[in-house]
Amino acid sequence: MTCSELDLSKPVQTRGGRAVRILETGLKGAYPILGIVHTESDFEIPKTWTRLGWYDHVELNSDDDLVNVPPAPVRHCRTLWVAARGTKVEHHLHISPEEARKAFPSASAVIEVALDWKDGDGIEEDK
Repeated sequence: MTCSELDLSKPVQTRGGRAVRILETGLKGAYPILGIVHTESDFEIPKTWTRLGWYDHVELNSDDDLVNVPPAPVRHCRTLWVAARGTKVEHHLHISPEEARKAFPSASAVIEVALDWKDGDGIEEDK
């Protein structure tokens, strides 16, 4: 099991992805954290956790364990252009339609290509 430090000053959720609202962090006993888990059917269920965020000290990596909400992935959007003539498409992307026409002067069309990806999709942006 990988133990990462639970930071209660940041947003938390269950390991299974359900929203949690923390009510108390100083209860006495083995389960000092009290919170409300929001279910998919819009119910609110009170639960307690250990200081490490464990819901159950026996079952490791329970879907009910408390974890920090992971940061949202960064989205990237770029518009590029490619030149084409008939069924032949140039194999290079350009940052402007002018550059595409300059690289492929006999092009009958310059096609706009919209790219939208997020970090982790396998596309790396040149810096």
